[in-house]
Amino acid sequence: MWKMSLGCSIALLLVAQALSQPIAEESLTEEEVARHLRYLASDELMGRATGTAGNDLAAAYIAAQFEKSGLKKLPGLDSYRQPIPFQVTEQAESGSVSIGDRKFGQGGDLLILGGSRLQKEVPAVFSSAAPAELEKLDLEGKLLVAPLEDPDNPGLIRAALRLSQARRSLLAKKAAAGLVEIYQGSAWDRISRFLGRRRVQLASDSQQQEAPPILHALVHQPQQDNEPPWEEGKALSASIDVPGRLSRRLQSANVGGWIEGSDPDLRGQHVLLMAHYDHLGAGMHLPGATEEDSIFNGARDNGMGIVALISAAKSLSEKPPARSVVFLAVTAEEIGLLGSRFYVEDPLIPLEKTVFVLNSDAGGFTDTDVVTVMGLERTTAGDDIRKACADFGMEAVADPAPAQNFFNRSDNIHFARKGVPAPTFSPGFREFSLELMKHYHRPSDEVGEDFDFAYLLRYSQAFARSARRIADNPQQPRWASGDSFEAAWQQLYRKK
Repeated sequence: MWKMSLGCSIALLLVAQALSQPIAEESLTEEEVARHLRYLASDELMGRATGTAGNDLAAAYIAAQFEKSGLKKLPGLDSYRQPIPFQVTEQAESGSVSIGDRKFGQGGDLLILGGSRLQKEVPAVFSSAAPAELEKLDLEGKLLVAPLEDPDNPGLIRAALRLSQARRSLLAKKAAAGLVEIYQGSAWDRISRFLGRRRVQLASDSQQQEAPPILHALVHQPQQDNEPPWEEGKALSASIDVPGRLSRRLQSANVGGWIEGSDPDLRGQHVLLMAHYDHLGAGMHLPGATEEDSIFNGARDNGMGIVALISAAKSLSEKPPARSVVFLAVTAEEIGLLGSRFYVEDPLIPLEKTVFVLNSDAGGFTDTDVVTVMGLERTTAGDDIRKACADFGMEAVADPAPAQNFFNRSDNIHFARKGVPAPTFSPGFREFSLELMKHYHRPSDEVGEDFDFAYLLRYSQAFARSARRIADNPQQPRWASGDSFEAAWQQLYRKK
């Protein structure tokens, strides 16, 4: 009797001790989230631009944290990295084009937009005709000189660029020497910076969308008396000496890992947690850079998201939920959501086995009593997210600025289009304001003395708890009835 009582007492003591142990999310500390953010947003990482050494250091740090948490490597990978090849195209430093008695120089009033190296004298003709009329002209071996203006949409640069592409495609078919377009407006500095910027794209896109290999240049000829620079159809002579745009490959990587779910019936389904780790980089070429500070550290955008992801990897691996969980830090968000697109096009866990994506992304925050969720009302997981935030004294609020289209401007959108329910979990704001955006894409987005690490901790805890509640919910999450992505969900998961 005594022995039985002692055994019962020991058992009861063990149960009491287990119940008194904090759930894994409560074990996270302010000191550790601060340590993660201080490193990821440090000057050492130089703004984490895709393909730079700082970006690679960030990837290595995230991979080390995933390994420390005991995450498994994703299927098909021998490390925590999913390598992604990119193609970079940028301007050469020199080059010139002469048309008649007018000479244009690279870096001043000339911008090379396409084509390979070319050094020759060629006949040229000036024409503002539409592509249908150009079809009738003999342009083989000739340079077409034309105004950068769509006569049907005067003043609209996008329309002009669409016409430009149509011209170039036609000229390639006609074996023309190239196309030089003349911009006569007053916004040359802005347009040349935009069109001449360093361009990074997936290597597969570069191969599939290779432009016709003919010269394409833009020159600036200030308008005089509303007259075109030459008469329509005028024959001209041209001298071309250009190196073409420079092209090279670079590498970056998504960083991922996963844990297996604890429920044998649900572990075949996966909840994917995601945040992008790249930012803008550093340099005086970036808008907002100053001599005092030209490093765009990206503490809020998106250091906070990566800290939440690392924290979730730690707490969820300590006590796995029913479903399996994938952790994915994506690169190249700032240059077109390319890392997430690469993953969705070649997923390491099939999308039909990925039942939910919770993305974490931020531009800033102004209210530490809330978490703002883009798409909160659009999926059946809204209640789980609300309860998770309430667990840490915060309210989950829906997107207060739908006109800003935040839902479609982050990595979640690629998954959503495939049918996967995919909201974005964001630091708190109740309205879109200048105060919210004061650090957005600015060198001031760094870890200052006033940074609210207590909020970062609660944000990270709520992110992890949201994932836990969703992964433990026996009902598979779905899009709300009537949502624009509901049909894609039905097709992906073969549901009604």
